[in-house]
Amino acid sequence: MPSRSSSHAEPYDPQRHARLIARNVRWSLGAQTWLLVLTIALAPVLIHRLGTTAYGLYALIVAMVGYLGLLDFGLGIATVKYVSEHLARRDRAAVERAVGTALTAYLAIGFAGGSAIALAGPPLAGHLGASTALVGTARSALPLVAAGFTIAMPLALVTAIPTALQRLDLVNRVNALLGTATVAGSAAVVLLGGGLLGVIGVMVAVNAVALACFTVLTARLLWPGALRPRIDRASARFLFSFGIAKFVNQLATQAVLHVDKFLVAVLASISAVTFYVVPVTAAQTAMIIVGTVAGPFLPAASGFHAVGDMRRFGELYVRVNKLVAALVLPLAALLIVFAEPILRVWVGPSFAHESADPLRVLAAGYAVNAFSTVPALACDSMGRPRVTTAFSVLSGVLNISLSLVLIPRFGILGASFAILINSLVLVPIFVVYVHRRVLGTPVRTLLSQAILRPVGAAAAAVGALLCLLQVVRGPATLVLAAAAALVFYGATCFALRLFDAAELAALRGRLGGLAPGASTTG
Repeated sequence: MPSRSSSHAEPYDPQRHARLIARNVRWSLGAQTWLLVLTIALAPVLIHRLGTTAYGLYALIVAMVGYLGLLDFGLGIATVKYVSEHLARRDRAAVERAVGTALTAYLAIGFAGGSAIALAGPPLAGHLGASTALVGTARSALPLVAAGFTIAMPLALVTAIPTALQRLDLVNRVNALLGTATVAGSAAVVLLGGGLLGVIGVMVAVNAVALACFTVLTARLLWPGALRPRIDRASARFLFSFGIAKFVNQLATQAVLHVDKFLVAVLASISAVTFYVVPVTAAQTAMIIVGTVAGPFLPAASGFHAVGDMRRFGELYVRVNKLVAALVLPLAALLIVFAEPILRVWVGPSFAHESADPLRVLAAGYAVNAFSTVPALACDSMGRPRVTTAFSVLSGVLNISLSLVLIPRFGILGASFAILINSLVLVPIFVVYVHRRVLGTPVRTLLSQAILRPVGAAAAAVGALLCLLQVVRGPATLVLAAAAALVFYGATCFALRLFDAAELAALRGRLGGLAPGASTTG
């Protein structure tokens, strides 16, 4: 672990930034890949032990927790941005003011929000449209949700500060351990007969441990006395000005990611939610990968912007977009072509029958949506969150409108098409707008340097997958066929010279080539 001064007192060094970004990408991708594999592997245990109706209620509670997390009013992202900028300028006093003000706000929001959930939640549980037994379970779960919210607010801050310090390696080491405990603990609880309440109890308990771990970690990364409550009006103004814009943005984004589940519950049934959540979980792996790879971009790009180094900002922007495309497109191709055998092997034939077509549509929709992530982070790093917010609100309104029309007629397939249509309509417009009005660079540069070759390689992979689909008969042939297609995709990327020399070195294990400041020859 670095000394308390090493993370913030050194002069700006491009090579050091390259190493930081490389390390962050490596640890983020490794930790999230592990947790993703573990979650997918153990999901059938939860589904079949809880039953489709109870699991649907569980999915709704998780979605509700996701919405409640938005009540930080965007302070998490605002803290990452402004602490990153203050550190780049080596302004300790400004860091202390921002951190202390954010801590005060988080503690207040956590207490107020937890109290409100505990008081108002139980009467609302009766409107879920579930059986009497499940309504009782929901009412019993809400005090746990309230406790979880109270813990989650300060946890968001002590996670944001190491992110701003570009120590995502440490964040992801802790998250990998605690995430493993959550997933494995939830599976163990249901196997032992603990039911839905036991699963939620595990989530809250692990969050409490996470708060303790990240508080110690953050205190060690900062200097003595930095992590204590303060109230600074100027810092509050900056944090909330940026944060409110991000809050609206996140609210609209969650409308795209989670409102569809509630609409399926209301317009179809809670059991239908389970048949919808399963393909959503698989398709959203694309978004998890994007968040993992693009996550280190915000603190690094904020630092580059703060010191006026727009050349390295632009290099990083292109390379992260390229990496996003190279990772997301083959995954989407795999889910689209192999949707039926994946679901049959993973969760059973009934899900393969009900959820294969929704999975194909959702995989395409989330793959398109992935290309908006790095441009959105670029807007944030340049202090232009309202651009992203405006488009997110449009996206949320369009998605809800489409869902209200399509779900009553087509069920969960209609909800899936709402995601796809939304992405196809708005993502291209958003990317073009960001390049013209914020970045001031032509979109064709992004297309030629980061997008077109991954698209070509993915198209070739689709052909390979369609041929291999004929030989898939069970788990072994599914794994072998998927592996063969991915090897073919990798060879196609190499043939198309997708990565330059430094990036190829990165893929061989050094990862420094992904960051600006590394030498390039390709």
